[in-house]
Amino acid sequence: DVPFHRFRDGEDLAAISLERMAGLPGMVVEPADQDVRAVRLDGLEPADVRGRAVLVRTGRSELWGTDAYWVEGPYLSGQALDLLIEGGAVLVGVDFGNVDDTGDPSRPAHTRLLGAGALIVENLTGLAALPPDGFTFFAVALRIEEGAAFPVRAFAVLPDATG
Repeated sequence: DVPFHRFRDGEDLAAISLERMAGLPGMVVEPADQDVRAVRLDGLEPADVRGRAVLVRTGRSELWGTDAYWVEGPYLSGQALDLLIEGGAVLVGVDFGNVDDTGDPSRPAHTRLLGAGALIVENLTGLAALPPDGFTFFAVALRIEEGAAFPVRAFAVLPDATG
């Protein structure tokens, strides 16, 4: 999702530079409490996320392909949004269906993240294979004028262990 997804005068897919979608320093974070729907990112400081692709791993992607994946999934809490926005995360990725509580039509996560210029990637898989830090993340979308969201083939490049 890009700002145009929420704001008609926001950047569309054609306006997003490649540098905001490709070759980003990545980090994987896990919620402080896995049993709570509202994902908190305790233990991080805003400086930890600055200029990065922050990928939130809850394990929810393991339910993909089942009805359970879409039932009352996790969402980003106000605390997580404050941290990500204050810190200047470039992209926020999650391994669940929606950064917002789907029961809240005001869509605070989309509104706040996209309003701050942070891109959103939902429904990620394979985050368990990534280290907490030290990788490069890519989630490149096609340049579509008036495009608000588009499927991407997201992937990470790990450092060469032999180098």
